[in-house]
Amino acid sequence: MRLAAVLLLSICASGSANADRPISLLESVRLALTQNPDIRIREKQVEIGQGALQQAAGEFDTTAGLSIGKYIELSPISQEFRQSLASRGFPVSELSALSTYGSTTALTLTKPLRNGVTLGGSVSSIRTDGTSNDISYSSPNMPAQTLGKVEFSVSVPLLKNSGDAVLAKENAANLEWQAREQDLLFSTSQNVLDVVVGYWNMVAAQEKFNVAAEVEKNARLKLEENKALVAGDQIPAADLSLIRADLMDKTVARLTAEQALVDARQVLGKMIGLPYQKITALVLSDRLPDLEDKVTAVHSPLPGLIDLGLTRRNDRAASLFRLQAAKKLTDAAKNSLKPELNTTFKVGYAGLAEGSPSANITSGLYQGRTGYNRSSLTTFRWSFDNNVARGNLRQQVATEEIKTIDIANVELAISAGIEAAHSNLIRSAEKYRDISETTSLYRGSFENENTKYSLGVSNLINVMSTSDRYVNSRLNEIGYRLNFVIALARLRFETGVLFFADKSGQSIRMNQIIGMPTLDQ
Repeated sequence: MRLAAVLLLSICASGSANADRPISLLESVRLALTQNPDIRIREKQVEIGQGALQQAAGEFDTTAGLSIGKYIELSPISQEFRQSLASRGFPVSELSALSTYGSTTALTLTKPLRNGVTLGGSVSSIRTDGTSNDISYSSPNMPAQTLGKVEFSVSVPLLKNSGDAVLAKENAANLEWQAREQDLLFSTSQNVLDVVVGYWNMVAAQEKFNVAAEVEKNARLKLEENKALVAGDQIPAADLSLIRADLMDKTVARLTAEQALVDARQVLGKMIGLPYQKITALVLSDRLPDLEDKVTAVHSPLPGLIDLGLTRRNDRAASLFRLQAAKKLTDAAKNSLKPELNTTFKVGYAGLAEGSPSANITSGLYQGRTGYNRSSLTTFRWSFDNNVARGNLRQQVATEEIKTIDIANVELAISAGIEAAHSNLIRSAEKYRDISETTSLYRGSFENENTKYSLGVSNLINVMSTSDRYVNSRLNEIGYRLNFVIALARLRFETGVLFFADKSGQSIRMNQIIGMPTLDQ
């Protein structure tokens, strides 16, 4: 899988971000991920991995070289050559050395292959223009000359730096790049979970505030109703003190719920990157989902969920990629223990052009050519102590062992996390079922107590006590529903299916957040 350096999150929702209207859960996730600093850092780390891979692949780049120069070469004059010059009338008595001058031009190409073989080619021209001391090559006996050479070579490593060892750095860099992509996906999944938790917390805080505000309003109405009853001598005036105290309790509860809503709004607003002015106006469009069809589907087999997590979790995939990279480098380190045994084959030809110093420097490449030159050279190098290679191997073996231990730790953490999340989900479902029934019973009791109070067969304390129990049960029901939807999201995170990634990017849908993970995902 290859991901773009910039993370693309495809949310299955329409519309653009606008904090002036209610924001959905999926929109909150998108807003958070587009500017999350941890995500941006992970993206840059993926780019670093791409750069490291490109750098490792550079070992196999074709290299071209061009050299141009001039030279002056002093050669001792042998007695035989001195006599030869003297016989042709040259004043050799004052010469102690022959000074030759000219120019050189060479073009080379080198191409390392991924099997360790190196291909080479060169075209060179050495032009001798003349000598000093008026011994001119323009003389018929000593003409200017251009020596041209064309050569192709193949160098084959027979022991060290051969086979897969040559690709070790490039393969390791490629695996590290893939590991960083998995790190990015895992970090994305963690941030999605954080936003989901923050969103549901604010939704629950809003619902609890609504309940508290409703209860306070009812208590205030009750106070006004009972003031009228006291004025009509229908109930004793002492009851008003109890009702006023109850109203004060309800007001404190409403204020507490209001502050909890403010805190939850602040947390979510900062998480999705809203400015302060829009955080204070943040309103959510989604509500805690109906759980009746979900609490019965929580008993998926734990072994299957653990297998799903071990297959889908991105942090484990990243660890596996890094272990593979370490193995590649370990194999290369073992190969480096071998001595060097290289064979080089060369084939080419040479040509010679003689004539005027103004002749073309390439003349020697096609004039006076001989047959093909051929050569082979085998070299052998062996380090007696080989401390560099042995030390490198020791480091790589230790690194591979560390990566193996890391995978075991990650798998243990995944398994334990899934078991804990699954257990929490099951118990959250049981609590929600119980509290739903409890709330229904308390509602009935509260209605019955109100009826009895209106008939004069119950007292105000019983009514208030029953009312408080009913309200607390409603609040607990919201809390247990919150715990259940968070437990669902956490189990999906632990099993690695909170969102999905493909070549076009990542996608997340509502059923991935509030749906039970299935073994075929």
